[in-house]
Amino acid sequence: MHVSSKNDIIMKKFIYLIILASVCFPLAVLAQKVVIENPINSPDIVSVLRSILNWIFGIAMALGPIMYILSGYRFITAAGEPEKINTAKKMALWTSIGLAIAIACRAIIALIGEILGINLVI
Repeated sequence: MHVSSKNDIIMKKFIYLIILASVCFPLAVLAQKVVIENPINSPDIVSVLRSILNWIFGIAMALGPIMYILSGYRFITAAGEPEKINTAKKMALWTSIGLAIAIACRAIIALIGEILGINLVI
């Protein structure tokens, strides 16, 4: 069993002091006025939400036709195999459901914004 000597205790305290100083000293040096530019270029939270919602809706609307094309490709290349045809039909069905949900969400958000008097949808 190792018994700590007085020198070991002093050395540990010194190391802790060095670590504390190395962490706190840069903070003291940086304690000046820092100006951070707004990377979003939005003045308030409503503008940020509007940008995010429009971005997500745009992605959904862009993926919809791509998924329909992939579904049609799978349907054409199924060569009469029932399993592949069902997969293509399910893909088209779920694409339609996803687009319907995206459009409904945008309508619901617009309705909530209208009730609250906030323009969330452009």
